[in-house]
Amino acid sequence: MILSSFTFSIEYSHALLFENSLNTEIVPFLNSLEEVKSLKLYKLITDIETGGQNLSLQIFLENMDKHKSIEANHKAKILSILDAKFAGKYVYFQSLLEEI
Repeated sequence: MILSSFTFSIEYSHALLFENSLNTEIVPFLNSLEEVKSLKLYKLITDIETGGQNLSLQIFLENMDKHKSIEANHKAKILSILDAKFAGKYVYFQSLLEEI
């Protein structure tokens, strides 16, 4: 099992709209992909001083090939959807984890 984790920090002034976009656009899109086994969206409660709200999108995939497919075929679309509305208002980092 592979976990692709996207952690977003979004300016407080745009946090609710960003969370709504994740829930209404990104999550349904990802759920429609055969590569995605499941996904979850979390709000970080750990205090990280970023000056914004922190959200974590956890995408569970069966194997590394599924991850590579998402990266090659869908990641740019996901980020372009967010950039169209929130360019300059958020930052993210991605972690890739393998279940042991």
